[in-house]
Amino acid sequence: MKQSTKLHNWLLRFDRTFSDKIWWQIIILLGFVIVALILGLIICYFLTFGEKGKELGFYEWALYLLIDGNALSNIYTDNYTGGERPWGTLLFSILGSLLGVVVFGGMLISVLSNMLERRIENYRKGKNTYVIKDHYVILGYDEIVPSIIKQICTNENAYVLLQSSLSSEDIAEKIHSSIAQNCEERVIIKNGHRTSVSDLEELKLNQACSIYIVGDRIKPSHDAMNIDCMEKVYSILSENQELGNPKSITTVFEDPDTYAALQVTDLFENIRKLKVEVIPYNFYTDWAKQIFVDTDGKRYPFIDGGGIPADSNKHVHLVIVGTSSFGVTLGIEAAKMLHFPNFDGKNNRTEITFIDLNADKELQLFMTRSRHFFEVQEHKYGEFIKEKNENGENELVYKEETRPATVFSNENANFLDVEFRFVKGDIFTKEVQALIAEWACEDNQILSIIFAMRDSRSNMSIAMNMSDKIYERGTRIFIRQNTSSKFIDKVRDMSQTIKKKRLIDDNGTTKVQRIKGRYSDIYPFGMTDIIFDVNKRTQHMAELINYIYNFYYDNNYKVDENGNPKTENEGLPLSNQLLNCGDKVLQGMMKFDKENVLNIAHDLWIGLKVSDQWSNLYSAYNIGFRSRTLKAEGYIDCMKLDKDILLKMAEVEHNRWNVEKLLMGFRKPLPEEDAYELDVNLYEKRRRKGVFNSFKKTNNKNQYIHADIRPFSQLNEIQEIDKEIIRFIPWFIEMSK
Repeated sequence: MKQSTKLHNWLLRFDRTFSDKIWWQIIILLGFVIVALILGLIICYFLTFGEKGKELGFYEWALYLLIDGNALSNIYTDNYTGGERPWGTLLFSILGSLLGVVVFGGMLISVLSNMLERRIENYRKGKNTYVIKDHYVILGYDEIVPSIIKQICTNENAYVLLQSSLSSEDIAEKIHSSIAQNCEERVIIKNGHRTSVSDLEELKLNQACSIYIVGDRIKPSHDAMNIDCMEKVYSILSENQELGNPKSITTVFEDPDTYAALQVTDLFENIRKLKVEVIPYNFYTDWAKQIFVDTDGKRYPFIDGGGIPADSNKHVHLVIVGTSSFGVTLGIEAAKMLHFPNFDGKNNRTEITFIDLNADKELQLFMTRSRHFFEVQEHKYGEFIKEKNENGENELVYKEETRPATVFSNENANFLDVEFRFVKGDIFTKEVQALIAEWACEDNQILSIIFAMRDSRSNMSIAMNMSDKIYERGTRIFIRQNTSSKFIDKVRDMSQTIKKKRLIDDNGTTKVQRIKGRYSDIYPFGMTDIIFDVNKRTQHMAELINYIYNFYYDNNYKVDENGNPKTENEGLPLSNQLLNCGDKVLQGMMKFDKENVLNIAHDLWIGLKVSDQWSNLYSAYNIGFRSRTLKAEGYIDCMKLDKDILLKMAEVEHNRWNVEKLLMGFRKPLPEEDAYELDVNLYEKRRRKGVFNSFKKTNNKNQYIHADIRPFSQLNEIQEIDKEIIRFIPWFIEMSK
């Protein structure tokens, strides 16, 4: 029994060894060849060679018998002086020839063919390893991966190394149907797991250009596994510093709450210390950016209608149907971006309305996630109540109430320029559709409707069958789709033709109205095949904003009146020069070398706290809105702003910052926590003389308490930097081109 067990253990080790690596097969084959040669020598020792023996040496005969398939027959045909050949010679010749057939005619061919087959099979299964560098690594496979590959392949010399635990053949088939052939040829699929250190080490991470940690977003453990992967990637990078580092690591997070936490928590500080840029990515947030920010007005319309000046009576109203993760994320991102100069402290707030059958419960969840926003700002809640009409019949009547801020009141509350509304109702009912149509008919609203329900078929069904008034008023309608956008794009394009509509007015006179088709303002969004965009312009703008912040507060950074850096004795601090001759400084800085400025800005960016990075990013996201507003005010090039408009736009920037901080988890201080009251320097009312650091605020920011969350009119010298951010809009645009 023990012998049988030992035999099976030996066979198991042999099978594992022989089937593991090709070079093990080669070693075993060489072993057989050596044994065969030794046996061949032994055989030749007993043979009588005849005529051939005179021509061949002892060792050559051994090879001759093993390699030449005709050696055995030659033994019979050779002249042999001793008469009949000894039976021993024949026997050993037969054994030698058979050994040669087995080893060289069988095993050698088998191993060589097996090597080729294994090589092909391993390629198909993604098990081959290649020596490459300056490549792009994608860890894990998801529906957004083909889009990432397309963006990477815009670089003609880029190779993509895609690692996934899924079937490599299935991935290859999906990629084949999604990307062009010239791009597909530069994709190498490697089988492995993103949390396996040994699998990661085969990818040459230190020599990669960039790393994308994607995973499979539908798995519940997706975000946790990606964080685990990040830690293992850091371990590999830090242990092989001499080989270099990638420029950036982009990590996909599916849960909006996880993503929000990463915007204020420096979870990957150790990686950033390696001078590697860490970029968290969220599918829903990136789509919000595409709809609201990265648009030229053609792919998606401007959500602000092309610009809202300070004297306008219009306000943006965003209606989001469905409280899915997609819908809620779009609402939160819109609140961080949609801020305009016509808000007077009470009127013309941006309205963001959620409509859902479970709006009451979703409101509580939303308030829990964004509790600090609702501590200072009121919100609205509406639902449809059954009431009897004049005929005694039951009908649904919309009732709405305004609910106060949960903590602050009076002058410390309701100073934000964004307001949330939750409406409990079924979008498929006529009452809810009538309510939306009523909003569409209000002249002071710039209305957009986003259908973000989880079921894309439901989104399409209701979006294409709303009240006629909604389409006639040119309401922008965004329809969430999972994959292709071609149908909606085609329908919209066919509806762009202006047609005549005949009407009869109150006097019975016929008039002609020129209108576009019914579906001229419908837009698809949420498709996985066109989502990922590596456009760095907004990123560059954010880095440039930090550049200005950094040198504005650095009193050792001296410049002349044209913004050119100077030695300590020749120039003045940037803040002082901007205070004295702002436009001249700006015009001088417009001539700076772009590449040099961007390099300095990026180096400063790498060392910046994560929460400050995101604050600058959201400020950059709003540059397009500011630019359109200034153009609506008559400032075509956004330069030489007068004091009033500069002050007003600075207030808009601070309103944006207030909302951003509250939704990112910071809170307004209670009276006993207020740094404005605690710090005697800030309490003194005196004008800043260009040396910002003379004021030192009591800092509670580590507890996510920020003293500057307050109305713009209550700010101290912080107003000045808000003005400079507005003044430098042309510079941000020019330097980031």
